[in-house]
Amino acid sequence: MQDKRAIFERYQKLKMERKRLNDRIEDLLAERDEIQSRIAVDSVMASDQDYPYVEHISKVEGLETVDDKFENHIINMELRRVRKMQDATDEALAEIRGVVDAIDDEYIKSIVTYRFIKGMSWRQVAFRIGSGITESGVRMAYNRFLEKK
Repeated sequence: MQDKRAIFERYQKLKMERKRLNDRIEDLLAERDEIQSRIAVDSVMASDQDYPYVEHISKVEGLETVDDKFENHIINMELRRVRKMQDATDEALAEIRGVVDAIDDEYIKSIVTYRFIKGMSWRQVAFRIGSGITESGVRMAYNRFLEKK
């Protein structure tokens, strides 16, 4: 198992990756919508296949070009790939939250949550913890926790 420091520090990087993947999905969906807006729609006169041959209007629609169909297919494949990456990132984030939740000391759990899960500075963590604790006091408590095996 990785050391706890590396695990906690990885959380913020995973959150940035999650944001990047969300942005990529939004871009792909916008591209796909743009392609879908180019769908050709027309109507034709048709008749039933069996007697009596009653005429009716049938709506016909589809992508105009082979390139549009191919581009749409590529975008859908990319969406599936990015969503799989997003799922893996979500699992990693959940694992780290599980490690934090398993910390027995509530004081240390609060420090780790504020610092790494919420992304606060050491000064903000000290302020949030309160009780006259200083920035260096919070950091020292965290470092002592990491030194314990």
